[in-house]
Amino acid sequence: MKASYLGAMGYSERHLFPNSWPIPPAYHDPKLSVQSYQEGMDECEFAEEMGFEWISFSEHHYSGRIATGNPAVMAAAVAERCKKVKLAMLDPSFPSTIRLG
Repeated sequence: MKASYLGAMGYSERHLFPNSWPIPPAYHDPKLSVQSYQEGMDECEFAEEMGFEWISFSEHHYSGRIATGNPAVMAAAVAERCKKVKLAMLDPSFPSTIRLG
């Protein structure tokens, strides 16, 4: 069986955000953003360790649940840590699956 993990990079404190979309920029704290992306990278490493076939990244803005403004940048950062898993961009401007690194 093949399985994919969505590397959403969601905000750690998203439960404090309003349920509406888009989230006003005032909710996005820079320190919390750094912490959230670090946790998201750790989750991607864990997905690789657990045997997921690929990790996918989606472009999404102004959301606490998916906070990836540029999937290529996130994939490049994850490629530095994850060496076995395939990386997929869920964005029409990229090939469906590429391997970086």
